[in-house]
Amino acid sequence: MKTFRAVLGVALVSGLCLVVGCGKKESGGDDSSAAGASGSATAASTAKAVPTNTAVPTVTAPVSHEADAAAVRACCAALRSSAASQTTPAEKSKYEAAAASCDGIAGVVRNGASTRASAIGQIRAALRGGTLPAGCN
Repeated sequence: MKTFRAVLGVALVSGLCLVVGCGKKESGGDDSSAAGASGSATAASTAKAVPTNTAVPTVTAPVSHEADAAAVRACCAALRSSAASQTTPAEKSKYEAAAASCDGIAGVVRNGASTRASAIGQIRAALRGGTLPAGCN
């Protein structure tokens, strides 16, 4: 019984929305429909006056990626200082190699060809399992 009431309620609301949302009025003999028809004609002529297929030029300001590149360069500096503090030659060479590739990655970010997040991921991969210094976060 509750399901039947719910279905009936949905059907009634949908029907009401359809009738109200349609908005078309039949043309009759009274004055209000004549005024509505002339108002619709005026709105239609106004809408036709505006061209619909015109391309609107968009003006975009050049995007500066310098802040992201500066963050990546700070990461490079942190890698170099971490390399200097490593005790084993293998760890020191990992950090030095990551710092060397980091400089090139910073240039790519500055040019806008890569994002900062992508650059940090590449640096992490170049570090081959080493821990990123705090300057890279």
